[in-house]
Amino acid sequence: MITGLAESWAALRKWATADTLLAAHGDVALHFTELDGESVRIPLAEYVRYTQDNTADNPFYLFEADMASLPELASMAADFETPPIFADDLFQLHRPMLCQHQFVIIGGNRTGSNLHVDPSQTAAWNTLLCGRKKWVLFPPNNDTQFLQSIGVTTARKTTPPLYWWMDVYPSLTPDMGAIEVIQAPGETIFVPQGWWHCVINLELCVAASGNVMLPQMLPMALQELRKDMPEKAEAWWRELKEHRPDIARHHANAVDEEPPSL
Repeated sequence: MITGLAESWAALRKWATADTLLAAHGDVALHFTELDGESVRIPLAEYVRYTQDNTADNPFYLFEADMASLPELASMAADFETPPIFADDLFQLHRPMLCQHQFVIIGGNRTGSNLHVDPSQTAAWNTLLCGRKKWVLFPPNNDTQFLQSIGVTTARKTTPPLYWWMDVYPSLTPDMGAIEVIQAPGETIFVPQGWWHCVINLELCVAASGNVMLPQMLPMALQELRKDMPEKAEAWWRELKEHRPDIARHHANAVDEEPPSL
């Protein structure tokens, strides 16, 4: 958990409370979705009213990607940026490997995300501006028995996040290696590459988030991506050798490649 990364953001002030958020962006229409895919496009002000008396197990939730590319959302996208310590993102050289990489997340009580590992071997940062989130994270482990014990099932993709906290969370034992934390406004949580994690919003929460591929993550990422998406992995590696020969040279041995010439 890191503090102080959002001090220069306009979002630190504009998104700090429901009132300030609505004063700045209340008329912006956003897509709020359920796990079953149902979606509604409504103004942010209407969604905040919905969260105040909603009692559904699976409330509507916003997970808006690549806002800077949507003209009607440009005002919100301008309120934050990737923190400098995460700015050296190697996927910027080949964005088709990970089209969605920066998000605004807004949800009321009981919304959140089910247990998952972030896509394409990325890590993630999540800066909370309003509300409180509870996180549980597990170190990388793909053992089938372990995954079953922590609640990784195919059904999790269509099950309300609340149910994991009711059915699985109480049965966790110390040997599972869980790390849990409640995130407060102004804090940025870093989720390392390959870590299982889930989150539940304890009240109305507003956050900015992003997926990144940092230079030190390259060896493991390239090894796994070559298995899962070999053509895209090789295209990305070619881009790295051309545009970031410093990084490619440093990691050449780790990825079983000849270092690029200077």
